[in-house]
Amino acid sequence: MDDSKVRKYCGVLNAFMSFRDGVPYNPAHVFTVEELLSVTPEQVVRYFNLKCFGVPDPTPEMRPTLGRSNTILFAKKAISFFMPNKMETWSIRAASGNPTRSVVVNNFVKTIKRMEVRRQGAPSQARRALLAAEYESIIRILRSSDDPIRRFLCPAFHM
Repeated sequence: MDDSKVRKYCGVLNAFMSFRDGVPYNPAHVFTVEELLSVTPEQVVRYFNLKCFGVPDPTPEMRPTLGRSNTILFAKKAISFFMPNKMETWSIRAASGNPTRSVVVNNFVKTIKRMEVRRQGAPSQARRALLAAEYESIIRILRSSDDPIRRFLCPAFHM
């Protein structure tokens, strides 16, 4: 796996574990298997609530204005990467497996997605390229400007 991706995953895990334990961890900290096995789905959801709502225990009236489902899905993937039993689903009865693959966490992600579809969540940060018609419109506006730099220099980059 790409080293930069593992560093990003470590950052998410450290932030989660710092939230969970109330202790700021060094970025180079390596968590023991016992520490990772003690993670529960409820702790993961409380952390995701903090990322989306700004508080670990939001009220039903609150909306996720700070984070979107893709942010949560990345954090879920990053935390899951370090779980000892990452291929196992969470067993409620045995309280073992991968907590990020639990019903509670998956339902949380579905709820955030549902709020996004209803436009009740954080606005999208996605960017797209200009369409040809949009680009031509910008060039036409620049060419009609009285400012010589806007009129001649900017459209010259079009060529």
